[in-house]
Amino acid sequence: MVSNPNFQKMKPGRPNAYSDKGPLLYLLAAIIVVAVIAFLSIRSSASVNSLSSPQTFTIPLNGSEYFSLPNSTAVYSLFLKSASNASAAFYLSGEPIMVKPIFLVNLATLASENLSTANGAVANLHIALQSTSPTQATVTLTPLPASLGASVTGGITVINPAQLLSGESLSNSETTTGGAVTTTVTTTVTTTAATTTVASGITSGQISQVMTLINNTPTGAVMKNLAPLYAQASSCTPATYNSTYQAKYGALPDGPNSYFNVSPYATTGVSWKVSNFSTNVYNATYTITAQQSVAAGVVLVLQINTASGLIVPPQRFIGPWSVLNYTVLNAQYNFAKGISNSCATVIPYVLGH
Repeated sequence: MVSNPNFQKMKPGRPNAYSDKGPLLYLLAAIIVVAVIAFLSIRSSASVNSLSSPQTFTIPLNGSEYFSLPNSTAVYSLFLKSASNASAAFYLSGEPIMVKPIFLVNLATLASENLSTANGAVANLHIALQSTSPTQATVTLTPLPASLGASVTGGITVINPAQLLSGESLSNSETTTGGAVTTTVTTTVTTTAATTTVASGITSGQISQVMTLINNTPTGAVMKNLAPLYAQASSCTPATYNSTYQAKYGALPDGPNSYFNVSPYATTGVSWKVSNFSTNVYNATYTITAQQSVAAGVVLVLQINTASGLIVPPQRFIGPWSVLNYTVLNAQYNFAKGISNSCATVIPYVLGH
């Protein structure tokens, strides 16, 4: 379940590693996702369409089309994230997803956008929504030669996985505005649970109160339960990975889904730091580890009011998990806990599996 957390998407009926997952989905690697999670799609044996002229595709909800552009061997995935009778939302990214920019494209029927798959200033792809329904969407993809100098449409959301670790500055700014002390000491270290780091000046009783309250919230409970699964991921072997993957998906992993492509992005540990934000309000900042730095770092900030016992919204999924939410994280956890070996959080997760 490479989530990232290692979260990955697959083409319906096929084990495709997100997004999202392309090891960004090992935007995912919590569940190897990294990852990118709601969209992150990794290609297995799905066909790749070579775009030399406009081509039209009908994509089912939660399905993907794979394509390449002229004079390039790069493979791109267009994933239908959501759809209605009037509009549709897509994730588009090149493989590996953990490294390439991920675009969130929202289109109304008969509307279109220009984008640069390299996130540059000159567009190389035109995407037009021809029709849509709650179960599918029909789009036309047109390659745009660089010689046209077509401008990129403004307003397209771009996620840059390789730069997501800048999310660490969020905790730093919170420390400044909240007045928390940055000096930390390790108070708990085990092989089956997360490491807890607390800001000096906070008593052990306050830490216990904060983490007890957070662990009783839906997201906090999932993070607590994922910790021992992540801790065993370093012991996952190619043989165990292959046999587990085959049992889950009916075929041995190949290409992007192979052990050697997936394991570097798998989450191998989680820790959290508790800091005081304001009177009765505390932050629990979660950090994950992985072989590849792009799949590691600060991923989640939960803020709780100890007076009310309630989480202060919003829950912030950041860094490699910036495309996640509680629903996806919990689904990834439920997938992983059904695997009774050290590869539980390394096997790619397929949305809805």
